[in-house]
Amino acid sequence: ILQNLVIENNGTIVGGSAWKTCNHLKLFGLHFPVFFARYLTYALKPTTVLQFGCGLGTIADFLARHVPGGTRVVCIENEPMLGDFFLQGIVNKNLTTKDYPFMRRYPARAMQIDLEIFSETDQPCTKAFVDSKEKFELVLCLEVAEHYPPEKLDQLLDWLVSITGKYLIFSAARPNQAGKGHFEGSMKAATWWVRQFHKRGMLTVPDMTRELRQTANPERYYDLAKNTLVFRVSTEKTQDDSLPPPIADCRYYHAPECPRTKLGVIEWKDSLGLWHQRQSWVEGNWQALWPEVDILVRRLREGELS
Repeated sequence: ILQNLVIENNGTIVGGSAWKTCNHLKLFGLHFPVFFARYLTYALKPTTVLQFGCGLGTIADFLARHVPGGTRVVCIENEPMLGDFFLQGIVNKNLTTKDYPFMRRYPARAMQIDLEIFSETDQPCTKAFVDSKEKFELVLCLEVAEHYPPEKLDQLLDWLVSITGKYLIFSAARPNQAGKGHFEGSMKAATWWVRQFHKRGMLTVPDMTRELRQTANPERYYDLAKNTLVFRVSTEKTQDDSLPPPIADCRYYHAPECPRTKLGVIEWKDSLGLWHQRQSWVEGNWQALWPEVDILVRRLREGELS
């Protein structure tokens, strides 16, 4: 699927404000925040997950495969996704599980749903998520909101809150943050987003916010490490805002520089030995988790598929 997407676009960047698979691969490669995903997986252990806007789908795929005890992961994404990460084929109401041989072969995979929550034709499905008694224990929306015009933000936030059963982890581009396809009016400071979620009854979880930001540094220092916010529903029985019970070995979240370091990105770059050690470790994870995609990304960057 990846190779076909690249060949169809002649290995070039596709224009437009929407997120595109080929754009992402050309500019960023796999771009997977290893320790951020490990924290979600091993600290939160969510039994159900919905991610709104999945990029390549690496986080969704990692959660589906590695949450202890298993989990059900749903991804809302209307762009063609990579078969390495998702059930083959986009979910269609006329299809059943027999139509998904990939599902039978690889049960621990995220399921993609082609849904545009702002589309009139998709409103029945959008409303079905809200009306369902089953909420998602973990809802993710990471660096997506800035790709929607400002007049759509209220509807987006209402929908995200309505489907959250416990934790909502949100990240969006701040003002003047570099990137492709951002709406300037939708790039807000973290304090603005916090006010919006508080108005909708969500509570902040400051300790977990700090912890998750730390796990994303330095690989994603420019977005997740600065923008991530963690909220929980106010009706959740547990009123403790502290971190989930820690895993004894903090290298689940911060290897290989354990014990946890509070280095900023400048200090990371000054500590070149530590920087290169971690970068090699991170890229090794990418190569082990998705070897075929990693090879194709390298071929794309070297011009073999142009």
